[in-house]
Amino acid sequence: MPSDTTRPHAMTAEQYYASRPVLFAGAGVLFRNDDGHILLVKPTYEPRWVIPGGAMEPAETPRQTARREINEELGLAHEPGMLLCVDFVPAKPPTRLKPGIMYLFDGGRLSAIEKNAITLPADELTDHRFVEPDALTDYIGGLLLRRVHAGLAVCQSGIPVDLEDGYPTQRSV
Repeated sequence: MPSDTTRPHAMTAEQYYASRPVLFAGAGVLFRNDDGHILLVKPTYEPRWVIPGGAMEPAETPRQTARREINEELGLAHEPGMLLCVDFVPAKPPTRLKPGIMYLFDGGRLSAIEKNAITLPADELTDHRFVEPDALTDYIGGLLLRRVHAGLAVCQSGIPVDLEDGYPTQRSV
């Protein structure tokens, strides 16, 4: 299989990269309060709650995406902490048309000043709340729930995990 520097001689760089799979990439941040409750936000565009985060722009790194999303969604200038997990998410048509790579960073514990300073963009988010880990299933499910649980475990162990569809791979168990 050719790398990006060893493509078939008959192909230009543009042709080679156009022949490669297109991936969706995004980054989220796991924030907690002093009681260990998880910060969730309520989007205007879907019924379920989510964690702060979003899609990566073409020129961004995952950490830059997390930083930008914290600022855009919460109105906070908060530096993301350690990488908790990387999750490869396979395509599952008809709802998930592209495979993706999702990064989850530790946001740490928000201070009282930061919690009071949260400002949501009205066109994107309608609400936010801190939810007990045991009650997360009332707000989020499936892939995101698995990723958040994996991230919480990493907050305890300090050892980042490699996920596939929200499940730890053999090497990260």
